[in-house]
Parts: sequence; structure tokens; C-alpha cells
Amino acid sequence: MSRNHAAAGAICRARARRGDRQAAKTAFEESIRILSEIGAKYELARAHLQAGEAGVFSSEYRLTNLLAARTLFDRIGVEYWQERVGVQIKKMVGGEHVAVSRVLQTCSRDKDKSFIAVSDPMQKILAHVERIKDTDATILLLGETGVGKDRLAQYIHDTSTRARKPFESICVTAVAPQLWESELFGYVKGAFTGAGNRRIGRLERANGGTVYLNEISEITPDLQAKFLEVLENKRIQPVGGTRPIALDVRFIAASNRDLKRAADEGRFRQDLYHRLSQDEIVIPPLHTRTEDIPELAVYFLGRMGYPPTKAARLLDSPFGEWLKSASWPGNVRQLQNILSRLMNRMDGTGDHELLDLAREVLAEAGLLPDPERDRLLAILKANDGNQRQTARELGTSHTTISRKIKQFNIIPPSV
Repeated sequence: MSRNHAAAGAICRARARRGDRQAAKTAFEESIRILSEIGAKYELARAHLQAGEAGVFSSEYRLTNLLAARTLFDRIGVEYWQERVGVQIKKMVGGEHVAVSRVLQTCSRDKDKSFIAVSDPMQKILAHVERIKDTDATILLLGETGVGKDRLAQYIHDTSTRARKPFESICVTAVAPQLWESELFGYVKGAFTGAGNRRIGRLERANGGTVYLNEISEITPDLQAKFLEVLENKRIQPVGGTRPIALDVRFIAASNRDLKRAADEGRFRQDLYHRLSQDEIVIPPLHTRTEDIPELAVYFLGRMGYPPTKAARLLDSPFGEWLKSASWPGNVRQLQNILSRLMNRMDGTGDHELLDLAREVLAEAGLLPDPERDRLLAILKANDGNQRQTARELGTSHTTISRKIKQFNIIPPSV
């Protein structure tokens, strides 16, 4: 097998050196398919690495193969190759500063696992993720509503050694407080009236994988204490049960609030905050990373069935500059919603009228440049969303501020 793999690898590399990209790609993919089918993990990892090192391919294709190689070498535990593939990934993510976009989408055909990152801040976040994603440290994701915390949590899981295990996403506010224990920890038969059978809780269901806890700041004080115990001991006890169940789970939590401030003010347990923030990642708002906007727009439009060539033309028009200059209080989620609204209204619209329609949609959402709106939003942010204080600074009434917030479609910053 090793001799055959070496011969196949030599052919692939020779075609790559000649610059015959398609022939080299076809040869690599056929070799990878065969090695995958027969379960030759070491040879498969080498094939992925060779494809990742072949300069003839695009950065995205190379990085896809390097990530696959790294996962396999980590499982096999061959230190030399782990270091070699790590160096190559570092060069691409940190050195060459490439845009790591839709990388995971090419790895998996059954689920969209894309993550768009073009700007310096997002590239630095992904480089950091590369270093910590295979550890068991709890990660705390912070940032405004809609910046992409859910997507980043999924990305961390999908690129980690836990990728083949469950990813359990739990929104704290979506579960009634009285149901938290039975929902998370499960219960045994007869634990309470109506408990006719044992129920496996969501934490146990994720064993071996990742649990993502969104809006963690909203967890009640009594559950904060219980959850701290789970994080420290990696054990749960189902409601009505007498035996603890061991957990092998990586926890990722997220909040759109300043959790440190909440802990300092006594609204959140200090010890739980420190346990959650073993590794803290702050995702910046969209208006501070405008380089991401065009690629995000092309991606969302593509998912809505709009051809990439047309999307590129649209973004080369003034519409692209309007998107970049908008304040985006709702961040990436708002961008997606605006593009969806545009697509829903463009039935029968020709290219000539499309720009007018795009301007109309942005204007309705209050996203076209407006000095008055921008000033109001800046003062609101400086006052942590306090409308009365903002009214005092602007020399107007609280009623006027409330009316203008609605008029400009401003989402007030969270207090």
C-alpha cells in the first residue's frame, strides 16, 4: 500500500509541478477517495497534506486539505507530521493572510458549515481558534447580537477533533427555568408524575462532542451554581437519579452582554464567569470590519439563488459602498435580512432598476448614511442605551428620542 501511495503521490506532484491544475486535482481527489474507502488513515493524511502543499491550487482548496490532514495526523499521533501540517496552516492563516471562506462547506456536503472571514480582526480570531480548538478549555464568545457567535461556535466544533460527535446548541432563554434541570440533565423513570420513562438530558446527549450555551447571561442564580458544578466536575445527575453520569463535553458559551461587568456588579457569579472565560473571544461588530461585507453579501445572495456573477456586479455598483458605509446595528444577521428583503422584492426587476430598488430597501431600514441618525446612535452607545440620558445630552425630550429611534430603525444598544 505504501509503495502504491508513493507512486500515486509522485504522479500527483508531477502534474502539479507542470501547472496542470485540473489533472493534478483529479489525481489527488481520486487517490484520496481510494485511501478513504480502504481506511488507510496514514496514507490518506499524507495525500491531504500533499494536496495542501501544492502551490498550484487555490488557497481555499489547499487549506481544506491541510485541515483534513491535521485532523487525521492528530488522531494517529505522529508528531513530525503534526508539526509539519501545523506550520503549513500557520503560514496560510497567519502568514499569507488568506480569506478562510467557505472552507468547511467544501469538506462536508450534508451541511452548510461556512464561516466568512476576510478582515484583519476576523482573521486573527480564526488564527486563535486554530490554536485552541482541540483543547478542552471552555470558550466564552462575546459580541453584539447578530455578529456571528452561533456560527463561530459551530465552526470551532466542526474544525476540532470532536467534529464527528454531537453539537448541541442550547438557547438559555428558550427553556423555561422550571424545566432547565430535566431538559439539561434528564430524569429517571418515576422521578415525578408523568415521568414514565427515563429521558436523556441534552448534556448527556452531547457526550463526546460540544455543548453551545447561547445567552448564558440569562441563566438563573440557582442554575448558575448547578452549572458551575457541572463545569468543574464534568458530571451530571439526572432528576430523581442517585448515580452521577460522567461527561466528556467541550463547552462554548455566548453572551451579547458584558459578562465581566455583570459579575463585578453581582448579577452573575464571579466563579462561574471565570470558569466560562478560560478562553474569551470578542467578535467585533460588522461596521468595524467592512472588508467582510462584500463576501458575506455574495455568500448570502448565493444561498438565495442569486448568481455569483450578478452579485459581484451589484456589489461593484454604489450598492456595495452603501453596504460598507451602513452602521449595521443588527450586524451580520441584519445584513442577511436586508438582502433577503431585496431578493423578495426584485421579481421582474431588470438590472437597470435594481439599484433603485436596493436604495429603497436600505432607506426603509434606515441604513443609508444619515448624519442625524449616526449622531443619535453614537450618543446612545456612549450612554449604554439609556434614552433619558441621551435626550438630556441632545437637549430634547425622551419622547422625541423614542420616536427617532423608531423612525431611524435603530436597535438600542444593550444596557
